[in-house]
Amino acid sequence: MSHFTKTIRGVAVAALTLVASSAFAQQELKIMAPAGPGGGWDSAARSIQQVLTQTGLAKSVQVTNVTGAGGTIGLAQFVNNGKGDPNQLMVNGITMIGAILSNKSPVGLEQVTPIARLTGDPLVIVVPANSPIKNVQELAAANVPASKAGSVTHFEGETVVENVRHYLAGEPLEPGFDGHANCFIETGFHKALLIDFNYDVEPLPGRFPEPHLGPLPLLKESRLNHMAKLAFQWVYWHMLLPGRDMPGISSQLQLAGKDTSLLLTTEGDPR
Repeated sequence: MSHFTKTIRGVAVAALTLVASSAFAQQELKIMAPAGPGGGWDSAARSIQQVLTQTGLAKSVQVTNVTGAGGTIGLAQFVNNGKGDPNQLMVNGITMIGAILSNKSPVGLEQVTPIARLTGDPLVIVVPANSPIKNVQELAAANVPASKAGSVTHFEGETVVENVRHYLAGEPLEPGFDGHANCFIETGFHKALLIDFNYDVEPLPGRFPEPHLGPLPLLKESRLNHMAKLAFQWVYWHMLLPGRDMPGISSQLQLAGKDTSLLLTTEGDPR
């Protein structure tokens, strides 16, 4: 039995202790794999199918394959035909995010409800064969003008939107985006760091998002930051990806509430 199947079986057995099996086992579930047979999403769907039927958690489980456009054809079909049906599920992964953007899909992940994360995919960084960068240490030391955090795209998008509004109103444009980013860094034992920085200013201690109040400490390991990181998963799917406004968080770096006595630019010079 594969590790994945063992994991799914463990989830299924745990679920069995939480629900009335006599009622739950009468469900006839449908699982969509938005890709062809034999791929990763199909294998995941069929492993779930096998475990749910073997453990009696479902009366029957039907797996269907819908191919095309990186999974977005299946996503559209799932959103349009499965709305309000609690017995329909779909498996997908991070590939779907890129497919939605590249195919300009009319439907997005904000129109579905995440149920559970079952696996994690390793992400690989590659460089051209003739690149002078040969390892991750050299990559980290490279002077790449990007803060390498997903929040950058969100904040940069806000700046673009505001400049479009200014342009249409005949107003002066913002001079540019400062590269503002913030991200959590898990340190283990249910604790995490939170850093807030931009292209020019290194992370500083302080409070976030409200100056002096927080409640999250910056550049300091805490359990509260770990809990906020877990809560951020919902924010990621329902606010960050759909491009919704995040109240209290500015697209430009704010120094209020930070210890500016330690302020250095990325060039190492005091400001």
